[in-house]
Amino acid sequence: MAYCAKCGTEMPATNICSCGFVLPGTQPIQPPPQPQPEVIYVQAPPNPIFDIFLLTIKKLFSTKPQEAVSAASNSNTHVWALLAALNIVIVGFSVMAIPTGIIKSSLGMFGGFMSSAINEILPFGMLFGCGIAVAAISFFLMSGSIRILFAAHKLDVTFLQVLNLAAASYLISSVAAVAAILFSLFFAQLSILLVVIGAIGGVIMLYVGIQKTASFTSSPVWS
Repeated sequence: MAYCAKCGTEMPATNICSCGFVLPGTQPIQPPPQPQPEVIYVQAPPNPIFDIFLLTIKKLFSTKPQEAVSAASNSNTHVWALLAALNIVIVGFSVMAIPTGIIKSSLGMFGGFMSSAINEILPFGMLFGCGIAVAAISFFLMSGSIRILFAAHKLDVTFLQVLNLAAASYLISSVAAVAAILFSLFFAQLSILLVVIGAIGGVIMLYVGIQKTASFTSSPVWS
């Protein structure tokens, strides 16, 4: 039995006396490992509406732009709100900018005076507001008409799908409107042509989108 060389008391089993004396040759006692705190990484929830919005835009500029309509209409999200807002704002700017740009480009100096007179009667803000109001009303009237068409054919297509379909179909018209706004400043004829091409393209996209969404094998209008 060992005794402490410092205080003379009996050494405990650990060979470490309470006075601090350590018996020579004693292995130090390792403290038990401390548990490491578990780090939990929480992934931010996905935003399906924004993802579908970006996918629709991406498809529009791909080799198969008609897939943009399918991407939006097949999603069970309210992506139509973002798409419609984009379309409506662009229409508002086009109503505000294209007519005055065409007048200035076509009539030269007289066009500048004429456009100034128009702006005094109808300020830019009023033109922008009227363009937005007309575009919004037209969008919902068109969506309602498509819903009635589907209901007449007894198809199980929700109004959410119809809104997504209609909003995505007229993206091509919005792209043409942006180009028309730029060209209206110096090339009025091309600006008008772009607006017409955009409108035709929007109707074609809408028609194709209706057929794909409802799986029509023939024309949904005169079949």
